[in-house]
Amino acid sequence: MAQVKLNNITKIYEGDVLAVDTADFEIPDESFTVLVGPSGCGKSILLRKIALTLMILCICIFTDNLTAEDKDRGTIRGIVLDTTPEQNPIFGVKVSAIDAAGNEYTTRTNKKGEYEIKELPAVRYTMRYSKTGYGDRDMPTKLLAAGGEISNRIKMYKKENIVTFFIKNPFGWSLFLGVAVVMTVVFILLFLHHRERGN
Repeated sequence: MAQVKLNNITKIYEGDVLAVDTADFEIPDESFTVLVGPSGCGKSILLRKIALTLMILCICIFTDNLTAEDKDRGTIRGIVLDTTPEQNPIFGVKVSAIDAAGNEYTTRTNKKGEYEIKELPAVRYTMRYSKTGYGDRDMPTKLLAAGGEISNRIKMYKKENIVTFFIKNPFGWSLFLGVAVVMTVVFILLFLHHRERGN
């Protein structure tokens, strides 16, 4: 059995404006309740009070089930994307959380580019992201609070090689072909000239 029951709810705004005056409110178990009334009668205030009560209740239940060790630890999670307009996720990025003592906690991103490192001591961490073919990323130190979490959204750029450079730069590819043709012609002319002198 579960129910929501609020007694003597009062809300006073600045200027001694009384919005709700000692209202009692109850939602029975397994019921569907609707608040009906004119604008300014206090419907939103009651709903906010209910939401605040449930949030406090959930926090109490959650913290009561945690051990002392759990409360001193936290989680670092995030997502790694490339720098293209599509922002594609990058699979297999090595993610390292490094504390001030040099202890390193590592994982790798999944196919969605997501990662998660759990059960971390509540200290400051420097985050490092690395993968072959991509530029490494080192992020500023962040403090992981006890029982809290850090969420990061990281972008990594793909390193250029000669193939990708010419694919992305048509002019450079044309220039390369032009230089190659000129060098080939010069080589042939030198070869013919050397052959004539030998005869």
